[in-house]
Amino acid sequence: MTEPEQPEVTDAAPSGSLRRLFKNSGIYALGGVGLKLMTALLAPIYTVILAPEQFGVWGLGSMLITGLMLAFNPALHGAVTRFYFDHEHEEAERRRFQGTIFSFLVVWSLFLAGILTLVGPQLFDALFDGLPFDTYGHFIIWTCVFSVLAVIPQATWTASEDAGKLVLINLATTATNLITAVGLVVLARIGVIGLFWARLAAVAVVAWPYLRFAKQHIQFTFDRKLLAGALAFS
Repeated sequence: MTEPEQPEVTDAAPSGSLRRLFKNSGIYALGGVGLKLMTALLAPIYTVILAPEQFGVWGLGSMLITGLMLAFNPALHGAVTRFYFDHEHEEAERRRFQGTIFSFLVVWSLFLAGILTLVGPQLFDALFDGLPFDTYGHFIIWTCVFSVLAVIPQATWTASEDAGKLVLINLATTATNLITAVGLVVLARIGVIGLFWARLAAVAVVAWPYLRFAKQHIQFTFDRKLLAGALAFS
């Protein structure tokens, strides 16, 4: 009786994974260098053209955007990345899950925007000196609203190792921010408000590819059980 033939073991899968790792790492590295170079070009705007008090206003505004994003997006990008692998081969389930997260984020961000618009003037007067809500608050709020649209596409591209799209969209965002800031602050000389316009323009311009992704890959629905699981994980 002959021995059954053993399947031939090859290293095709490991070598393929290794090539993909090096490819994605190279894309991320090049993208990271590009982002840092473009960001560095803004340094003269901050230190030469803007007065120190204007630089302080922009620093405080940037801090508020970063802090408020924790409320507008309660870490749901982590849940999208995690549960992507549970639904990797079940497109209908993935579309339903991501549609639930997308629906929640849009409704939640608009709700927060409405609340902050109502109470913002009083909060800014009580907490900040030299940062009037009517001048800067609306920019801060709507920058956060538009930024929410990036949550699901970026998390999906990260999970699926689509480094090219992720880096390209980040470069487009930074380039828009840079070009708009130079045009408004350096050429038009409108002051620090130009930086707020530039930040808002950057996230608004890339809203179109994010919405296109949502239309193609997301089922617009709402499932409280799926949302509860995502929020618990996040």
